[in-house]
Amino acid sequence: MGLLSRLLKKTAPSTQTKQPEGYYIIRYELGDANARDLFQKANRGDVNAQLTLAKCFMDAAEQPYALPWLEKAAAAGNSTANHELIKFYEGRYVGI
Repeated sequence: MGLLSRLLKKTAPSTQTKQPEGYYIIRYELGDANARDLFQKANRGDVNAQLTLAKCFMDAAEQPYALPWLEKAAAAGNSTANHELIKFYEGRYVGI
């Protein structure tokens, strides 16, 4: 393979990063900048951000996306998250 063909085969690096699961739902609710900020805070361990994400998913009727965030907040000792997890585990939410 010649130099020219190798140069032509190279593609520009992708500027898109992989979005977290359910990102587009939160982006629709809160806007792009707020959604990005909220996911960053939640991934760093901010319990309030984790609960906000879970609430947004619950409001959008996307309970499977809410469950991991509730579990993370509950593991940090948040009583609201524990209360919501009880509802999940008792089967009060359809589709779980």
